[in-house]
Amino acid sequence: MDFEPGTRVYCGTPESPGTVTSQERNKVWVQTDDGRHVGVRPDKLHYLPASEATVDLTPIGVKSESIEADLEWTRLTPVEEKRLDELEGEIEEGAIAIFRAGFALAEVRDSKLYRASHPTFEDYCRDRWGLSKTHANRRIDAAKVAQNLTPIGVKLQRESHARPLAKLPPEQQRQAMQLALSFDIPITAKALEQASQQVTTGEAPKGERLDNPDAHNEYPTPDHVLERVYRCLGTVDLDPCSDGCWPPNVQATHHYTEQHNGLAHEWFGKVYCNPPYVKGCLPEWTPKLLKEFNEGRVTEAIYLVPAYTAEGWFQLLREFPRGFFRSRLKFKGQSSQARFPSAIFYLGHNTNAFGAAFHDLCDFYLLSNLED
Repeated sequence: MDFEPGTRVYCGTPESPGTVTSQERNKVWVQTDDGRHVGVRPDKLHYLPASEATVDLTPIGVKSESIEADLEWTRLTPVEEKRLDELEGEIEEGAIAIFRAGFALAEVRDSKLYRASHPTFEDYCRDRWGLSKTHANRRIDAAKVAQNLTPIGVKLQRESHARPLAKLPPEQQRQAMQLALSFDIPITAKALEQASQQVTTGEAPKGERLDNPDAHNEYPTPDHVLERVYRCLGTVDLDPCSDGCWPPNVQATHHYTEQHNGLAHEWFGKVYCNPPYVKGCLPEWTPKLLKEFNEGRVTEAIYLVPAYTAEGWFQLLREFPRGFFRSRLKFKGQSSQARFPSAIFYLGHNTNAFGAAFHDLCDFYLLSNLED
């Protein structure tokens, strides 16, 4: 129903008349005769009759006292009207600042500031903002999650990132975010979902690519080899060839995935590298490792490769201690042993630790001038 500006109307009883000033969507703004400016749903308004004194237009079966009581409840105080205007301004800005909009929506809901124009919060969100109740509640939840993560220095960029965390208590929200950040891939809702699962259950799905679902690393390092890597290095600062799975196969502080392209970035600290075995990759990764080590950014490194001793890239490593595995490795995800032998190199000045860690798996070729 449309009401033209200047139309005389009433809501409840003819004793509460007013004049229409404007109409927007499903709300009509009325300047009442007692000086108030209120928003009313069109179906709650009636045209004021020419003869008010003799015509009772109270709807059948409804007492005028109850209508007046309802009208009194729907009216907002001047303070509430001002606050609603401020909050709606923040909701409008929510297209840019979605988390501020969430807090504004929460206050409109909890204080029932929608009541002057809509019977329910759901109606208000739908008519005023074009939001379903579910979407509005997601924004509210996202705002709470964003506020909870602020103390750990995290600023959420998308509402979708908050959804998996909203299911968790505040402390676990922070734990899940920190866990996801420890694996250096761009934060996604999927990564946060899996981090949330690991925080709550202690387990996470393995083997699923997060950075590139179509990619596949055929030769992830077996656990018994990694155990010896950790024994030798103590901690791993960087895995420049991470498989991109969640959780990462290598327990390193930082990971470069295929998406990062470890060849394009500087390496640092203690490095474990199991490079791609695709044709043409090893001639790129081996010089990269040597460059980072010789320029001092890498302090120690362990390098697992196929034992292709006649290849030029293999011979680049001839100055460094190496171990040849006595049996062929069964890489993770493989049903049988590899079709090629494997070798593992050590770059650094703690060859004794390297030999002690791998002595039960490998036969060694050590250069005496590199030993402690």
